[in-house]
Amino acid sequence: MTKLIGITQSAPTDWNLPTLGWIFFSAIAFVGISAAVFGKWVEKQGPRKAMFVAALCFSGGFFISAMGVYLHQIVLVYLGYGVLGGIGLGIGYICLVSTLIKWFPDRPGMATGMAIMGFGGSVS
Repeated sequence: MTKLIGITQSAPTDWNLPTLGWIFFSAIAFVGISAAVFGKWVEKQGPRKAMFVAALCFSGGFFISAMGVYLHQIVLVYLGYGVLGGIGLGIGYICLVSTLIKWFPDRPGMATGMAIMGFGGSVS
């Protein structure tokens, strides 16, 4: 992708690919962890409050990771996109799935499958 915008060589201070891979790994790990940990909270609070918290976490994660890129601090990118963004994504995901199961009680498998399909397509 960098070659498309005219960058042909890495700078000495660039992050290497394994370092960048951990960002995505931590985000996916925290999606699962937060969905498991906050599932009961989402059921108790309802979808409106849960999606508000998810949006705050996800957008806050992007803000923190953008600051990490600007300041060239990989730890901020890990914390922002990986941890906080992953938590927001997990809360949003579990909220979506639980709401769809309530909307379609006669076909919970289809509702969950459609949610997973849409979620996977939007994140990819």
